Formats: sequence, structure tokens, C-alpha cells
Amino acid sequence: MLHNLRRLRNLGMKDFIFPALLLQIATYLILYMNIQVIRMTFCFAYLLFFPGIVILKFLSLDTFDIWDKILFSVGLSIAFLMFVGFLVNELGKIVTISPLSLNSLILSINTILLLLVFANNTHKSRHLPYKEKAETKFSVFIPFILIAALLLILGAYGIFLVNTSGNNFFLFILVLTISFTTLIAIKFISAQHYPFLLLIIFICSLLFLSSAGYALITPYVIGLGDQWFEHCVFKLTGNCWNPAFYIPNLEITSTYSMMSVTILPVIFQIITGMDSSLLIKLLFPIIASFIAIGAYKLFQTQIDDKSAFLATFYLIVVSAFKGMGSGRQQVAQLFYVLLFLILFRKDIPRFQRSLLLIIFGAALVVSHYSLSYIFLFTLIFLVLVLALIEHREGGCLYRIKPFLFFALIFSIITFSWYTLLNGSAVFNKFQYAVQTIVNNLDQFFNIHSRGTALQGLGYVETPTIFHKISSALFIFTELLLLIGFIKLIKSKRSSFFDIQYKILVFLNMSIIGVNILLPRVADTFLMERFYQTTLFILAPLVVIGGKALLKFALKHRFNRFYIIILMLSVFIPLFLFQTGFVYELAGVQNWSISFCKHRTSQEELYRRFGCINDYNFYSTYWLNNVISSSMHYVIYADDQARRTELIAYAKNTVGHVKTISNGTKIKSNDFVYLNPSNVICGTIVGEKNTWNINELHFLNYMNKLYTNGGSEVYKNN
Repeated sequence: MLHNLRRLRNLGMKDFIFPALLLQIATYLILYMNIQVIRMTFCFAYLLFFPGIVILKFLSLDTFDIWDKILFSVGLSIAFLMFVGFLVNELGKIVTISPLSLNSLILSINTILLLLVFANNTHKSRHLPYKEKAETKFSVFIPFILIAALLLILGAYGIFLVNTSGNNFFLFILVLTISFTTLIAIKFISAQHYPFLLLIIFICSLLFLSSAGYALITPYVIGLGDQWFEHCVFKLTGNCWNPAFYIPNLEITSTYSMMSVTILPVIFQIITGMDSSLLIKLLFPIIASFIAIGAYKLFQTQIDDKSAFLATFYLIVVSAFKGMGSGRQQVAQLFYVLLFLILFRKDIPRFQRSLLLIIFGAALVVSHYSLSYIFLFTLIFLVLVLALIEHREGGCLYRIKPFLFFALIFSIITFSWYTLLNGSAVFNKFQYAVQTIVNNLDQFFNIHSRGTALQGLGYVETPTIFHKISSALFIFTELLLLIGFIKLIKSKRSSFFDIQYKILVFLNMSIIGVNILLPRVADTFLMERFYQTTLFILAPLVVIGGKALLKFALKHRFNRFYIIILMLSVFIPLFLFQTGFVYELAGVQNWSISFCKHRTSQEELYRRFGCINDYNFYSTYWLNNVISSSMHYVIYADDQARRTELIAYAKNTVGHVKTISNGTKIKSNDFVYLNPSNVICGTIVGEKNTWNINELHFLNYMNKLYTNGGSEVYKNN
């Protein structure tokens, strides 16, 4: 009996060979049988978890609990797929012009994983002594699995009803259920289940309640941000990624340099067979959802479990409803959190720690440039301050050597990748951003030069009393953060937070200060994203500040209920406002498309949310197929169409689209694209002015090549 228990405990790679082989055979069968729904779900889960599980077993990280393993398996899987995809792409170009094909990808991925399995079997040929470990019974998880299933069903059915009939009742129930569950969790649920609950809350928030560019409220990409460029470079990649690609559009070229939005989604699409729009609307939010586990684990290294839960919940609310940024930033944020978690975990052996830092550091570099520069700056700052502290106290510099070594490795990877790839587009963009800030330093005393700095912190115009309350709640959480920071400054060195974590807190508070003080920094790097990124370190201060305020107000009474009071008085109300729940109940202006779609016109959906429909999609799809990359042409379009559907769905038009106006001079072979907002509503939006479509007299002399009742395409012959 004891012998069998030992074998079950260490599915050492000898025992793991059979299930790995069985899983790979099942993958091949499902792929080539091509039953679409089964292929999509099975292959998506296989790519998301299995490569990371194999690598984790190879690294022998036995101190990890189930949530550590899930988190790191996702991070390692994403990194593995990007690097293997890059290797297959570069080697495959020697023998074919389309190296990223189904056969080459699945054979390469499975072969490398199988080699790791066999290599690990050889490495672990000797049996380690059995060590009894406390394991959580599966029956304990059943209530939480049921809760997760309930939340996901409510969200999925709620989105289905909104899309078919406009009924948002089930989304109301979803928001109330999440609020009630988090409140119950604080009091009655064991801390070992917090990561699972936070993961499900984040998934539901991003997929069903968020109004970001990946919401499932429409089958197409939506939004007014970078998601259109990301879909464009994803389609431009196709079956071959070209590291030498360069066009005059710096935004597209720099985005094309990131494997998180080129090679990664291409691998998922080719193997799962998903539609491109559906894939990126699922892939990036699901990857980003695992940040909840990483953040909770990171906060757990510094504060107690309940405070870490509340801090992570606050991070989820800000991230999901204030914005996490583009898809590539969402992928990069997972690696960003993992890197800090590795730095602060004490139970990871030195070799495995170094290897994981290099893997996730390289993955961060190829995922998002801005976050890579922020992490590099943070790392260098941390090393310098630690060195000064050690020198002042006469200590040994030995303990900062690992940080210094990793900083050097990360610097080499960062600058090598960004300067050698795609005509140094990423490095040039960074230089341009820095130059913009330097050129505006003389505007220091001009309050308007701060741009969106205060807006990113919640200081915005509020049209109704409900919006004023929401803004006040958000600003109040920032006040709690400031109180927590002051308490940290006053605390002794032996109190909460490691010295390294304190240094990171000071640095991230400085980043917020720089965005407010220096002209054009907030506009250049986007203050909302900066604030959300700093919360990966600063979120615990909000809880610490809340506790300090309650202790002062209640004179140390109800100590055991501080977390519950904070949840009831601040964080759940903030969640209800940020989701759009309260706005929809009140019937006022709402920025949650999931709640207000039923009472919003298509024109407003397009202008406010960047929400396109079938008319936009099929006209741009037709235009993409008609226009050849060898043609000499210009397409004139509405200013918003130029930056949205024409970028994402008509990739052949990249670099050829200009904004239309009533004074546009149409030359031979030029095109005019009109979307439903132009054709049905009769409104043409330029860069600075708006016109009626009847003012575009030159349309009377052009040939109408295409119409679908909502969109039209003209050509001047």
C-alpha cells in the first residue's frame, strides 16, 4: 500500500511518459478528425497548460502548491509557444515560404515536449525518499467548482441574451453573485481557495462585464485602442513571421515586433482552428486572468491572506474596468507579475530561480516594449538602492549579486531584441517618446501640459450624481493608498514588507508622481495603464491604509471586522459602480457596453465604443480581397474607420488610408470607403471637423464598386 502511494505521489517522469504519450495521441486524433468544438476547446487547453506542466516537472519544483503549478504552467506554456514558434519560423523559412503550418507546429511542439519528458526520466532515474505531504481532498473543491460553474454560466448566458434580445438581467445577477461571494469568502472560506475564486472573478469580469476591446458583446474586435493594430499584425503574420518587416507606420511596425500578438495567436489559431476575432477575444483575457493568482501569491509574501485577497480584488476591479491596455500588454503583465513573484519567493532553489527569471524575462521582452523598459528601470533602481544600503551599513554585497546578474542579462536581451528587429522600430518609438517629453519640459508650469494625468487617476468630469459618487470612491481608494504609503514610511524596518519590497513601493509611487509632475508623460505612456501597472506592487497599501483609517476612526474597536467593513463600505460599492451596474439601474450614461447595448444606437456604439457590425466587416473583407499589395492607390475614409476596421480587417490597405474631408482631391485609382455611420447616419468625421455625406460632391463622379446596404466602396477611374 505504501509503495503504491509513493508511486502516485511522484508521477516521476517515468510514470508521466504514458499519460504524456496518450495526451499527444489524443491531440493528433482530435486535430485531424477536426470536430470543430472539440478541437477548439481541447487544443486551447492543451496549448495553455500542457507545455508548462512538462517544464515544471523537468524543473522539479516540489515546494509549489496546486495554484503555483497552475500559474507557472500557464506562464511557461505561453513562453514556450512563443520561443518554439520563433524557432520553427526561422528554421522553416530555409525549406518553405510558409513555415508556420499545422504539421510543422504540432510536430515541433509535441516532439520537444516528448524529449523533455524522456530527458527528465533519465535525470530522475533514482527515486527520492518519500515525504508525506498534506493534500487537499477533491471533495473540498466541489463547492468552489459549483460556484465557478454558476458564475461562468450566468456570464455566458447573460452575454448571449444581451446579443440576441438586449436582456441584461443575468448580467445583473452575475454582478450581485460576485459581490456576495467575495463578501462570504472573506469570512467563511479558507485562504487556500482564494486564488481559485479570484481567478474566476477576473475571468468573468474580463469576458462578460468589461468594455475593453476583447468583450464578447460582438463577434468582432471593438474599442478605440491598440487592439485594431494587434489584429492587423496577427493577420499580417499569417504562416510566416518576418523579423525584417518594416513600413512607414511606426505603430504597426513596432506592434509587429512583439511575438505576443504575432506568433502566439497564430499558433493558437492554426492548432485550434478558431476564427481570428474570437481567438483574440478569448486568448488575451484568459491569459490575463491568471494574473489574479500571481498577484495574490505576490501580496501573500508581504501581508496576511485576507488582506492579500482584498488587495487582489481591488487590482481586478481597476484592471478589468479602468483598462489593462492592449493584448500584448495583458500577456506581458503575466510575466511581469511572475518575475516579481520569483524574486520574492524564498522557496525556489537558486538554479531553478535563475532559469525561470531568464525565461520569463525574455518572454516579457518579446511581449511588450513599454513594460519591458519599466521592468528594466525597476530592476536597475532596485540593484542600485540595495547596493547603497549594503555599502552604508558595511554589509556584504554578495546578496545583490543575483539581482545584478539578472539585470545584466535582461538588459542584453532587451536592447538586442529591440534594436536588431524590424528596423529598430521599437527602439525608435521609445526614443521618440523620450524626445517628446524632453521637448515639453519647458511647459512645466503649464497645468494643461499634464494632459490625461489626473484623468487617469479618476479626476474626470462627472455628468450625474452617480458618476460623482463613483469618481469619489475611486479617489478615496487612492487616498487609502497614500495613507498606507505614509504608514509604511513611519514604520520601522522590522515591520511589514521586506526592504526590497519597500524599495519597489517607493519607486512605483515615484512613477505616479513623475506622471503628474512632468509635462506630456501621462499622454505619451498613458496614465491609466501606468497606475494599473503600479498596483501590482502598490495594491496592498490600499488595504493597509484602510485598516489604519478604521483603527483611527473606530479607536481599535471591531479589529476582527476591518476587512469586512472595508469590503462593504469601499470595494464592493466600487465594483458595482465600475461594472456599470449602478448606472444601468439609474438609467444614466453608462460606459459598460454589456449593460447599455440594448438602449444605445448603432451610431453611438460605433463612435463611443468602436463597436462595428456585419456591414463594416464584410465591406472591409471585400476591400481586402480586391486590392492587391502591388497596386498604387490611396483609400479615403472616415477618421475613425481609418483607425479601426480598415486597420484590423483590411490588412492590404495598411499605409494607404487617409482621412476624408469635403475638400479631398481624388486622383485616378483612388478609393473611398464609407461605413454605416457614413451611409446610414450621413455623418462624416474628419480629423477636426464633421460633415454631412451630401457635402462630398466628388462621390457623384466616382464608380460605386460595392454596397451591402450599410457600407459602400467607390473608385475613381
